[in-house]
Amino acid sequence: MYSQTIIGNFLTQDEQAFPHDCELYESLQKNLFRIATLGNIAGDKAILKGCERSKNGNTRSEGLVFLRTNDYPHGEVLYWQGGNILNGMHVETLPVDMTVQGKLFENAYTLRMLKPGRGTEHYDWNDFRELRTLPDLGKQLDDFEIAMSKTIEILTRKDQELSGKDEELEEEISKTNAVINQIKDGTVVAGNASKLETPRTIRLEGDLTGEGTFDGSADLAIRTEGVRAASLTTPRQVKITGVTATSATFDGTKDITLEVQEVPTHLLTGQLAGLTIGEDSLSNHDGKSSISIGNQARSTLAANGTVTIRGNGNNLTCLQIEAGDTTPGKAWALQSQGNHLFAQREGEAWNAPGVLWAGLFTCGEETALIRYWGDGLQIYSHKILAEGVIQVSHSLGHSEYTVVATPYYTSYTTETADYPDQVHLRITNQTPNTFCLRGVDTDYLSKASYQAMVIIVGRNKWE
Repeated sequence: MYSQTIIGNFLTQDEQAFPHDCELYESLQKNLFRIATLGNIAGDKAILKGCERSKNGNTRSEGLVFLRTNDYPHGEVLYWQGGNILNGMHVETLPVDMTVQGKLFENAYTLRMLKPGRGTEHYDWNDFRELRTLPDLGKQLDDFEIAMSKTIEILTRKDQELSGKDEELEEEISKTNAVINQIKDGTVVAGNASKLETPRTIRLEGDLTGEGTFDGSADLAIRTEGVRAASLTTPRQVKITGVTATSATFDGTKDITLEVQEVPTHLLTGQLAGLTIGEDSLSNHDGKSSISIGNQARSTLAANGTVTIRGNGNNLTCLQIEAGDTTPGKAWALQSQGNHLFAQREGEAWNAPGVLWAGLFTCGEETALIRYWGDGLQIYSHKILAEGVIQVSHSLGHSEYTVVATPYYTSYTTETADYPDQVHLRITNQTPNTFCLRGVDTDYLSKASYQAMVIIVGRNKWE
């Protein structure tokens, strides 16, 4: 980049003739770059001319800037063609070909300029600044000189005001040091402090002992240890009053035991909530009903009227009776004599062993349940498995049951003294939840069409 200065002596040649060659133009180009380096006076990324920002701040007009580029690190003056500045600008180089006297000179020139947008060598407009002229700088220097003059004047005046104050300050410092020394040797009280410089131990002696360290930064709690008394100074009476009254003296030297006599049986009688309490009975005041409670072989509940046990909650057993001995024939959970009436309300299940269910089935191309009664189990389904065979599914869940089936006829022929369409029924394939009903004729062939009354007897299903 650095070289000697070349000056062309164009006008001193004979007839002012001068040869044109590449060296001439190269020297001219170097002189131009020397001029461009003068832009370093303004500094890198300086706006030399134009490039005015638009009102909305999104564009700048065309102009010239000084920029230190990759190819010319000492700086060059580049033309900015103007446009949008939101995405910055980049250096663009364009080769220029020329044709002279029929001959093509490829890449004879290279155009260098700045264009909007991003490129390989990209620059941000926020880094550029306006060039300040020498008159502007001179004015700023004049303003700075005036400001400095005023500052010197103010400092001079303050220095005059503070002159002679040094002796007063030294005297105050001397007084302060004297007070500090008096505080250190205890001559004067220091006033309030948040913490002692040397923590002190506070100790308790005598019947109660204990100690703790106190520095004034927080309250002090001392855990004490004392002599435990062997006995009470004044003995006290411990008494039990009432039916079995007793008392004893307690002085703390030993444990005491209070003996309470057994309450006599006759003292347990009385009245409670409208009931009379006897030695082994509980009855109402008018004597119409009673409950016998005791260790005798038989306890009774007697009433002249109705005894009602009612449960008002959900999902509960109103009355549950269990025998203590489970040996068969030795103990019974329930024994009753007299007439019995068990009422079953609508929607309620009767859960007892015996006849669990009874119903009337028809068999043909399809099967149907015409009518039934009994809640000992639930019939889930009934279907034709084969000719004359009905499979019944139920909810019992065990095999301790028997199915009794008999043909059902809607008419009787007196002339032949025989049933029309005579059918015999068989029970087969019995499982805990299914059984099959098969109808056959007198030749033991399958009977496709018949009616059957079915009764299921057995142990009930416990829910």
